[in-house]
Amino acid sequence: MFGRMAMTGLTVMVAMVLALAILVILGVYAPLWLHWVQNGADLIERAVTSTGLPSKYNVWVGIFAASEAIVILIFTIIARIILAVVLAPVSPRTSGIGRLLASIGSMTASLFFAFVLGILMLVTLGIIAPDILDGMLSAAGWVEARLEHTGLPFRWNNILRLLIADDQILLLFFTIVARMLIALVATSLSAAMGGNRSDYLVPAR
Repeated sequence: MFGRMAMTGLTVMVAMVLALAILVILGVYAPLWLHWVQNGADLIERAVTSTGLPSKYNVWVGIFAASEAIVILIFTIIARIILAVVLAPVSPRTSGIGRLLASIGSMTASLFFAFVLGILMLVTLGIIAPDILDGMLSAAGWVEARLEHTGLPFRWNNILRLLIADDQILLLFFTIVARMLIALVATSLSAAMGGNRSDYLVPAR
């Protein structure tokens, strides 16, 4: 079980790194496409912050569900689908078109729910334990500073710096944690139902 959780977290992290690479390439070679995606993410952000939640919660949602984070989520899902297609020939879980499509649907849904759960975890932490959140933001700021000095040419590094901020790094971290929790719960439910592993019950990594 813990091996599966570790593999799930690693897979999502690799997908996020691939997503950032795709975004940097788009920013350099196809900025108009990236602009369209950003406009779509702005619409989603406005919809998310217009849910009617009490203001003390909604302000936190607005902070962490920024359009930049939504763009990263969209491309993380795209990157995860790319990984699933590339690894399909060597993965028994995705052998065949039907199983591959089911796996893609499962991983897309699980990543989306992990993103939502990650935001809820951050909002809860900000309300209940703001001192802990402050420390985690400081740690995320340290990671951001490291990413700003990657040694990439300025043409590439400037795009990366625009995409990554400390709050987004923290949201990505909590999305990975939430994705691992979803895998843990799904695996536990599968085992409780007799140990029959179902591709629909256990989300694809």
